[in-house]
Amino acid sequence: MRNEKVRDMAYYAVFVAIITIMTFVPSLGYITLGGISITILHVIVLLAAFTMGKKGGLVAGLAMGILCMLKAWIAPGSIYDYPFRNPLCAVLPRALFGFMAGLIAEIITKKTSNKALSTTLVVVASVLLTAFHSVVTVPLLYLCATWVPELKEWCASNELLIFFGATFVGNSIFEMAVAGVATAPIILVLRPIYLRGRKKK
Repeated sequence: MRNEKVRDMAYYAVFVAIITIMTFVPSLGYITLGGISITILHVIVLLAAFTMGKKGGLVAGLAMGILCMLKAWIAPGSIYDYPFRNPLCAVLPRALFGFMAGLIAEIITKKTSNKALSTTLVVVASVLLTAFHSVVTVPLLYLCATWVPELKEWCASNELLIFFGATFVGNSIFEMAVAGVATAPIILVLRPIYLRGRKKK
């Protein structure tokens, strides 16, 4: 049991380290286009969730959110990153996303023994969870933007709402595609490695 806890801590550390590097290395975790950042960090959260379950997803989601908030304060890509200085926008959606992903991963693992079906479900779940992440994040992004002095005038004209709406559609499609393509192949390799040597429960 102690060895398993140590292994889990090592996996947590690796996922958090990857998220940290991808957050602060330019154009690695966040790709800035037209002032708006498109992220692929949600894939790392999905990998943690589908590998380690709820705890892994929650830890990775919290790391993504907290580091996103720090980046918005330290090195924002543009003025549109200012709303992410608020934990309501930066941390809450990512923590919820990671926990939900881990919960669904555990259900798939328990209910499905067929490898092909399990892989298909991982792909579908990755796409839908990414959509869920966007649906939760974008309204909070707009809400928090209304509290940013530099964006108040734009918010009052409803131009920012239209802007974020267009961003939601464009970014979500890209992020869902990346999640659907990247998550399942990596999980097929990573999860067996993680489970190797662990006691069956």
